[in-house]
Amino acid sequence: VFLGLQAAVGALIVRAIHRIGGHALTDAYLWVIAGMAAFAEFLGTPFLLTLAVSGVAYLLFKEQRRTWSYVVSAMFLVSVLLAWQMLGSGPLHNISAPQTGAIKTASLPGLFVSGLRSGMLTFGGAYTVIAFLQHDAVEVQAWMTNAQFLDGLALSGTLPAPLIIFATFVGFVAGGGLGALVMTTAIFLPAFGFTLIGHHYLEKAIQSERLHAFLDGVTAAVVGLM
Repeated sequence: VFLGLQAAVGALIVRAIHRIGGHALTDAYLWVIAGMAAFAEFLGTPFLLTLAVSGVAYLLFKEQRRTWSYVVSAMFLVSVLLAWQMLGSGPLHNISAPQTGAIKTASLPGLFVSGLRSGMLTFGGAYTVIAFLQHDAVEVQAWMTNAQFLDGLALSGTLPAPLIIFATFVGFVAGGGLGALVMTTAIFLPAFGFTLIGHHYLEKAIQSERLHAFLDGVTAAVVGLM
């Protein structure tokens, strides 16, 4: 049953990526950035680094400092390849992941930090957080197996609730009922916090063309990471 649900939800995710990409990748260089991010993710580059470099590269591009933009992108790719060669074969994140295969019980602070970080990086909606949360829960912290993560994702896709509710499933498997509560609170906290507390500052920030350019680059990278 879950295999069928996984296939159905997988198709929905592919469709969502196509839809998000159609809105986010509005010029050729954004497509290049998305491809660069996908390549970096394949080699296990920390996604926060990829997002930051992508944002800076596109900001430079929009400010007509295109030579510097190309240099930043090229240096990033060369650094990724060199790091991959130096650290050995296979994706880099597999090197930092636990090698024993043992499933661990998460600490509540660990769940909170993971949820908070994922909530702050959900550019484009719930689909974009899948890669981030899977990286933490499966590859780095070993709170669950990849099969369990996919089962939770498939189950969430059948419920009358936002897809991001699969984060609650991750919290429950990793830390029980209290873990589910902590993860859910943390992942929704940035959205509510920015809206209720930082609304005035966000209104001013939205008017910044430089910030728009940076976030366009970040969003393109997120599409690649998905």
